[in-house]
This record gives sequence, C-alpha cells and structure tokens, in this order.
Amino acid sequence: MKKTKNSPNLSDTQESINSFASSVSNTDRIGVDTEFIRTKTFFPKLCLLQISSEQHSTCIDLLKKNDLTLIWKEIFNPSKLKILHSARQDLEIFYLINKKIPPNIFDTQIAASLLGYSSQVGIKQLLEQELNIEINKTETRSDWSKRPLDAKQIQYAIEDVKHLVSLHSVLRKKLIDEGRYDWVLEDSSKIMSNPEDFFNPHQSWKRISGIKNLSPKNQNLAVKLAIWREKKAMEIDLP
Repeated sequence: MKKTKNSPNLSDTQESINSFASSVSNTDRIGVDTEFIRTKTFFPKLCLLQISSEQHSTCIDLLKKNDLTLIWKEIFNPSKLKILHSARQDLEIFYLINKKIPPNIFDTQIAASLLGYSSQVGIKQLLEQELNIEINKTETRSDWSKRPLDAKQIQYAIEDVKHLVSLHSVLRKKLIDEGRYDWVLEDSSKIMSNPEDFFNPHQSWKRISGIKNLSPKNQNLAVKLAIWREKKAMEIDLP
C-alpha cells in the first residue's frame, strides 16, 4: 500500500493549518466534511477534517493535536456559508468538541431532496448527475485512525469535499428558480435544533424499538435500563 509523505492535500503541521485557514478567511462559503471512527468507542473519534473553497482544499490531520483555533473560527463564522452533505453526523461531532453548532449551514442532501432526488441521495450520485464528476467511494470503511494515511485515503477524503462549493453553485441556481433556496437554509438550520439532547442519556429510551407496545410497568423499566446503560457507556466510552 502506497504511503504518502508531505501530501499537498494533507495539513498536519501548525504552519500548514494556519496557512490554509488564512487562504479561506476571505471566502463567503466553504465545503466541510469529516472522517471519524466509532467502532470501538461510544463517542466518535474525529480523525480528519476536510475543508474546501473554490480554489483550495485540504485534509487536516486531527490526530496531530495542533491548535485549530483559526480553523474553528472559519467554521463558526456566522457570515460564512458551510456546505456539507448529509450534515448531521458532522454537526454532532462539532457539537461534541465545541459545545455549539456551526451557523449558516447548507446541506446538499436536503437541497437535492427539494429538487426531486431521494431524501437519502449520496454525494457520489449527486456529483455525477449535477457536475458530471465521478468519485471513488472504495475507502468508505477505511480505518481513519491509522497513520500514516495512504494516498487512496487522502484522495477519497479530498474528493468528498473539494466539489461541494461547485455543487452548491449549481443547486443554488436551480433552487432559486424554484423559489426553494431559503427552504434549504431553514431546513439545514433545524438538523440539530435541540443540540442539548445530543449525547443526553435521558433521551436514549427513545431509540428502543417497540417500547410503546410494552405494559406501563415494563415501559418504565425499559426507560430506566436504557438510561443506566447509556450513562455507563458514556462513562467508559464503549458502545
């Protein structure tokens, strides 16, 4: 497997991270994506943060423990549009790290659904249909915590984010023509309308399938058990 060294698409030093943050500081929109693992832990472990503008794109190595102050400043800038695809899991991670949700979100999956696509349309299909761009999705189940990352992983991660600004331009025009652009912004802002419920053990019982079919006594028992289990899982950081 080919390993990468000093890849132009990978920012893993403080200098390269600050330089990239500066390069996108004057843009009014950026594409954002993440790569994380959650197979052996309760909380997701963020490994890569991908950001793109019209001219630049990079993968920021989160395992290097660099200072991301300038990057978070761009992501949480209320004047800057953040373009994501199927944004919920990304926003959950941002909330877990920063205890707040980035404002001014445009979810391309929501946008596509308002233009006739399936509500679960993937980024691969959307790029093929709207931009005639094919991307490789073979690294979907990759271990993003392994270092060094190989060339295929970095290419996969970059392709997920580098076309988001162009995709936004195409979708925006169609949505404006349909009078639905503001609908997307409104729906995107509601993806995590109650972030305080995120990782709240007292909400865990809502994920129990068929709980309404139990007797009141067993419902109460199931709720207590679910809350206890969730608290324990969070405490030891295991699924």
